[in-house]
Amino acid sequence: MSPLLFALYLEPLCLNIIQSSCIRGFSILGSEVKVLAYADDVAFFCTDKPSVENVVSTIQKFGVVSGARLNASKSLGLWFGSWGSTPNQFAGINWTRIPPKYLGVPLDAYRFSAHYWKERVPKLERQAQTFVPHRLSIFGRAEACNTFLATKLYYVLQLIHCARFYIQRFHRIFATFTWSTTFEPMRRDNIFRPVSEGGLGLVHLYLWQTVSRFFFFRDNSHPVIRSFLQVTLVDCLPDLVVSSNFSERPCLWGFMEEVYLAVRFLKARFSMEYLYTVSRKVLYKDLITMLFPPPLYRSLYSDLPGHDVLKRVRKMYVPPNSKTFFYKLHSETLPVNTWLKRKGIFVSSVNCRLCDVPETIEHCFISCKDAILFWDVLQRALKKSFVINSHTIRYLLPTSLDEVPYDMFFLMGMHSLWKTRMQDRNAETTISSSIHFVRMAIHLKDIYDDLDFRPDWYPILVRCSASIPFLNNTM
Repeated sequence: MSPLLFALYLEPLCLNIIQSSCIRGFSILGSEVKVLAYADDVAFFCTDKPSVENVVSTIQKFGVVSGARLNASKSLGLWFGSWGSTPNQFAGINWTRIPPKYLGVPLDAYRFSAHYWKERVPKLERQAQTFVPHRLSIFGRAEACNTFLATKLYYVLQLIHCARFYIQRFHRIFATFTWSTTFEPMRRDNIFRPVSEGGLGLVHLYLWQTVSRFFFFRDNSHPVIRSFLQVTLVDCLPDLVVSSNFSERPCLWGFMEEVYLAVRFLKARFSMEYLYTVSRKVLYKDLITMLFPPPLYRSLYSDLPGHDVLKRVRKMYVPPNSKTFFYKLHSETLPVNTWLKRKGIFVSSVNCRLCDVPETIEHCFISCKDAILFWDVLQRALKKSFVINSHTIRYLLPTSLDEVPYDMFFLMGMHSLWKTRMQDRNAETTISSSIHFVRMAIHLKDIYDDLDFRPDWYPILVRCSASIPFLNNTM
């Protein structure tokens, strides 16, 4: 049965219970709730035992005319609040005083959630490790975090409060998994920025939580919850909440404290007109832009073109490790000798073994003897003159949709140079940069052959993947 048909199927039962004068639900400031239904998960709220018996009786009558049956083994009652007696069996249903898990949310963690989040930390680490064999690029790992890891946390975060301590631990797991290292090569704030702005688009759980709490306050239309918000927050937010109930206000803690702090946090940074008209997605993006300044590695070239380079690289059909390599180059975290020295990592010498000058990013891909020879032969093989400087190696060569993607060939060339350099550093069997480039070209050609799609520049790709003169001139 489809969800819509199931909702129509249960509607007579729910309406009968809501309209029944023999069933007393939970009420606050004149607003009453008796039933909440989500697909086949139905929750009934009763304030006395006769109401419980009347609910069970109504369900049984509904079953007679509809053919549905109450599955007592999968049903559970919760004694919440003060009751004269709390038997384990009542009205044919098992009862407990410990809140159960409902719709995947552990309600027993509503008051004290530390134990739940503490258990989530090692589970999240194990879940992250399941993606390691897939050999994703750094962009793919960030997307895996957002899609498969963060969403599970966010689902529970919508209702259960979480201390900043655990959110920071989750961020640490995300960051180390995304970088595929045990340490973070640069400031963590940078990877939360969008890909178009030099980051990885990794979700920031605290800001996501803040936006969720604010929209819970702003958009909640359920009368009982609106009444509860009025009673709870009228003293804390007198300019936003008005209530005629002047009884003693409860102390804010847990979830409601997070709601109050989220509203106060956003009020201090945005106008009320903006906050009451903005969408959830736009508010989150504006918070990211406001709180996290542009990375230093982007500020040096802010007036030059090509700032969409990471979006271009992410869409390329190059191997995942090539995309990871380029992001490290772009973000100034490529482990050249000078960078390793600055990070306090031991290196025997910061000089290039071939040129005996400090090994920087510019030296590796512009002024090194190996790079000069490789670029000369590659340009002749492609019949294209490259502008090679500190800007183009970080932002690649600009290209339009109808032209040959020389930016992709340029990236393949830089990664080929880096592979050869790493083989030499690690005392492995050294393969020339040209062979690395040809192998990557063959890999790219095979992808287009499998797609049964051949772009206009396909002959150039064939020439690169089977160019004997190219090999002879670079070896």
